[in-house]
Formats: sequence, structure tokens, C-alpha cells
Amino acid sequence: MKGSENDTGVIDAVMQNYQVEEVISAAKQLGWEQVWQEFKKTYDTAAFQNDQEKNIWVDLFLSHCLKLISPIAHSQAFWETIERWFECRKLENRTGALSNDEKVALIHFVLNLRVKMHEFLLKTPVKPDILTDHQQRLMIAVWRQLFFEPFSALNLFWHPKHKQQKLTEECKNNGYIGLLVASMYQPFAADEYNVDSEKLVAAELPFGYKHIIIYWMLNTPYFNAEEKHRLKLVRYVPELCRAINRHPEMLTTAFFLTFVQEVMTGFWRASYIGGNHVDALSAFGDFISFTINRFMPHPKAKLVRKDLAKGEKIRIGYISRNFYKQAVSCYMVNRVIHHDRDKFEVYVFALGDYHDNISELFKQNSHSFERFNNITDFYGIAKSILEKKLDILIYTDIGMDPVTYILSGLQLAPVQCALVGHGTSTGMPTIQYYISGDFEAPSAQNQYREKLVRLPNLGAAQYMPIVPEEKLTRAELGIPEDAVVFISCANGIKHGHLRDALFVEILKQAPN
Repeated sequence: MKGSENDTGVIDAVMQNYQVEEVISAAKQLGWEQVWQEFKKTYDTAAFQNDQEKNIWVDLFLSHCLKLISPIAHSQAFWETIERWFECRKLENRTGALSNDEKVALIHFVLNLRVKMHEFLLKTPVKPDILTDHQQRLMIAVWRQLFFEPFSALNLFWHPKHKQQKLTEECKNNGYIGLLVASMYQPFAADEYNVDSEKLVAAELPFGYKHIIIYWMLNTPYFNAEEKHRLKLVRYVPELCRAINRHPEMLTTAFFLTFVQEVMTGFWRASYIGGNHVDALSAFGDFISFTINRFMPHPKAKLVRKDLAKGEKIRIGYISRNFYKQAVSCYMVNRVIHHDRDKFEVYVFALGDYHDNISELFKQNSHSFERFNNITDFYGIAKSILEKKLDILIYTDIGMDPVTYILSGLQLAPVQCALVGHGTSTGMPTIQYYISGDFEAPSAQNQYREKLVRLPNLGAAQYMPIVPEEKLTRAELGIPEDAVVFISCANGIKHGHLRDALFVEILKQAPN
């Protein structure tokens, strides 16, 4: 691992200062309960220099416990080790900002955990009741946070030396257990294993096993996604949606929310690779709409387009989880500010509890502003929107948040539209129009399920953010005063490596 040459010194110092091996060995003589008591005592009372040292100690202590544990003979201690790590570590998803010392300790723990989990999976008979519900939820959390997360320390910094080909062949010949093992080592390679979605969903497996394999089938890299990852989604998403609809017993609230999150995230990343996703997204949209209408006892209403009486205003609503200082709001708050008040009544529905000065702009410039702190109260949100008797409801950013994606599966106004907060079709059968700009290609309609509306001048009126008091100068950056400078402030995912050659050609042709 790059930059780790001196990190063993810190690791050794923590091991020595807190006598990790000695404490565990002595306590283990009295049983694992004594080990956990020693762990808690040090965790609660030791004078750690800072949080970083405490985190390193947690990883090293529990990593050493794993080395001494047989996941088969000491099954309870194995799961208790995992649970204590989640209780005490509270790791952020993105670990790129961790110090090298902390990365090394964390990877040390994860590699030991992977070895033991590999052993557990291969040696434990597959039965639906082999694990408790709590243990299965812990498994799902381990995979999503440590093995699947593109920004985990393992996926960012660890370069494995083992031969993947031998492992791949072993996994392909070991059924669903082989798929689980493969997913720990190859988190973005489910396309190489040709998983049968229908057989998987129907299989007699612990729900944790089944969910992990499904999430693996959808897992997509962040910055370095390629065409094969896009094609994996295009194949697996429609298959999974159809299979899950045929087996509604799978659809717990937790699974439904997570499944929508994973598919949405995958397509959000894949959208910057390119390609037409309208068929796959339409299958996903049908799945969402069918599920939310089937399982949520939402209020029913007869929604028809009405003819306005003379002087009657059009009632238009906007809904998002991003109505605060965020790119979506800067893109569209001027729509609310500059509505013709003689023609429109504007209703704003803000999801989530965060409120700032941009949120205030929405509130001050709308006829009605309503905030929903409980974002999963789908019934309450739907009921409130229906009570407003809107003519049009506009979702500003379907594809960036699972809650609004799910809500859009309900028809809460006679006409529902999507704005270009996320630049692809929603795939929803309940969204009639996609409001975009005049930058769309002549043939763009074939990439949208919705009717495409091309507004002039990019369809946008950007709200300018506050200019910072301190400004960078060319001199500070070492840039000549007469040089042509190109700047992109977009999220790096929007500049995939496949486009790098194009940028180089632009720079070659630009003078100076």
C-alpha cells in the first residue's frame, strides 16, 4: 500500500502501549466475556491521545480477536466481534481522508474479517435459519460498508497479491456460497458470474445471503466505471425487478428502500458512461410504482385535468429532498422566485429536516411551504400533497434520492413532471413530462419514457451563490496572465476517464 512504509511503527506503538496481545491472551483464559469486559474498560477509560488513536486501537484489538477466533467453533465470539466493531468504530463511508496510520489499521481489520468470513461461509451449511435476523443484518452492513463501498479503505488503498483467477474458478463452482465469497474479493464483477435472477430470488437462502448477492449484482464503481458495468445494470435490473414482483414476500420496507437506493445509485453512476437506459429504467419505474401502490394504503383520489375558470390560478407544486444550499436548488429556485403570481399558486414540499437561507428563499416565495421531517412517512406526505389539489406536481431531481423516486410512483397530481436535476429519464409510468433544455439532441426523445420538453436557453436560470470574500489569483496558482484557463466545477464522476482524451484534444486546439 502506497505511503505505508512507516505505518508499522504507529501500529506497533499502539499494540505495545495498550498491551493488546497480552490483554486479550490473559482475558481469553477466562472466556470471551472477559475479553469484552477488558475491551470496554479500555474503550471507556483509557487516555487516548485523540480519536484517531482510539480508532486505531479498536481496529487492532478486534483484528487480533479475529485471529484467535474460529468462526465455526467460536461462532458467538465471531459475531460479537463484528457487532462491537460497528458499535465503536462508526466509520464514515468515504475513508479517503483517513491518515495512513488509520487506513493501515482499518485494512488490517477488514482483511482479517474477510478471511474469517470466507471460512464461515465455506464451512457453514446453508439453511434459512442458520443465522439470526440480527446477524444477517450485520452481514449486510459489513458488505455494504466494507466490501462494496467504492470509497472504503479496502477498495481505495489495498492492492491484493493473490491470484484472482484461481479464486474466480473456485467461486463459480460453489453455488451461492461461491457468489458470496467472490463478492468480498471482486465487489464490482458480478457480471462475470452470470447470476440467474429468477433462481436467486426464489432460492431457499437466508435473507442476508440473498440480499447481499442482489446488491452485488447492482454494485457499480464511482470514478472508474466502464461499459461492462453499465451493461450489467441494463441486464440485471429488469430481471431482478420482474423476479422480485413474482416473490413479494421479499419486499420488506428495509429491502425495498435499499433496493431502490442501490439501483438508483448504479444508474446515476452509469449515466456518466453513456448509453440509452430507457428500457431498464422503465422496468425499474414499473417496479417502484407497482410496489408502492400495492403495499402502501395511500389515499385514493380521482385526478383529472380540469379547465380553469376565468381568473383561476394554476396550482403548481415542487418536491425535493434538496431544497437547501445544493446544486439542485441553485439550478431551479429562480423558477419559484419568478413565477407569475397572477397565474400560479406555488406549493413547495421540502423533505428532510435541514433548513438554511436557500430553504428560506423557497419558503418566502411560495404560496405554501411544507416541510416533512419524517421522509419515509409516505402516507402522510402523499395525503398532504393530495389535499392541495394541485394541477401540476414537479419533481426536481428524481434519481438522486430514493424517497422522491418512490413517491413519484404515486399519481399525486393530474400532471407530473421531472426537472433535469438528474439528467436521464426517470422511467416512471406516473411522470408525464421531462422538462429539459434546448441542448438535447434531435433524437433525444427515444431516451425518455416521458414526453420531452425542450425549454430555450438551456431551460435554466441559475441562482448565483454568494461570491467568497477571499479570491484565488493567477499568480498564487502560478498561471500566466495571458493563458487560457478551463475550469469545471462539476463532480469528478461527470468527467469519466473515457473522456480524458477529448479534453486533451480541446486543450491542444485552444491557443495559449
